[in-house]
Amino acid sequence: MENIMIINDKTSFREGLKKLLELKYGRFFDIIGTDSKQFRYENKDVPRLIIIERISNSKIERFLIEMRKKGAKVVLLGLKPDNIQSYIELDLFDGFLLKNMPTNQLLTVLEEILEHDDVYVHPDIGYFFLKKLQKKNN
Repeated sequence: MENIMIINDKTSFREGLKKLLELKYGRFFDIIGTDSKQFRYENKDVPRLIIIERISNSKIERFLIEMRKKGAKVVLLGLKPDNIQSYIELDLFDGFLLKNMPTNQLLTVLEEILEHDDVYVHPDIGYFFLKKLQKKNN
């Protein structure tokens, strides 16, 4: 069975998201939750989706790059737009989402990314992308 991986250092959030995804996708995917300190991925299967709050060390960054090259979808799920701004340079993500998104919207966006190869940028984060693009053009 394919899997969805959540890498988040906040245990309560990670476990809550894991339970939500198990309810939605548990028949189709194994849901794996871990934090950046205890991170070890020994499974040889490439996760179908990786949801991460931040890249906290080079080990996780290398893992994400390797899994992305092998076809994994990677979503950055931040607390607020300012947190995501520092990752704009990384062409690694299929989605930039916020934790305060309504649950239905979060699940719909994840499904679009998983099933339809869509990308998604939360509107509150789009402002940062637009500013960055404007700076490059000037």
